[in-house]
Amino acid sequence: MAIKLNIDEKIQNGAEVVLGGKTYNIYFNDKFQRATIDAMAEMGGYFKKIDELTKKDENGNAKIDEFSVDQDKEESNKIMDQVNQTAINFFDDYIEQGAGQEIFEHYHEDTNALWQAISMLQEASERDNREQRRSKEKQYTKNNKQNAKKR
Repeated sequence: MAIKLNIDEKIQNGAEVVLGGKTYNIYFNDKFQRATIDAMAEMGGYFKKIDELTKKDENGNAKIDEFSVDQDKEESNKIMDQVNQTAINFFDDYIEQGAGQEIFEHYHEDTNALWQAISMLQEASERDNREQRRSKEKQYTKNNKQNAKKR
């Protein structure tokens, strides 16, 4: 008798996600991983810039302390705009052009909501990968035990 193996049932690398009032099929594929890595790398650059501006020297002074109120507002708004655009670009690049802005507007123009959504998707992707890995390990262990009994 032939072994019947349905690999499609075993490999589940996606999810149906309600996001911004719409339902999307999100696949945790290479394109998703690259988009996530790109977005997180850009975010790291923004956080680094914030750290540089707010880091205190040996005298307790930070670079941002030297800014005028207008300079401080300008720099803060610039970073916030960059963070927002990075989040919007993630959804535009991964889902479809225009999706990022639609999702942003759905969440009442809240950049933090966009980042929460990206984080949740990334968590789901990592959870999916861990579950698949555990399933493979369980199957491998089961097969090894069965093979050991046969010997």
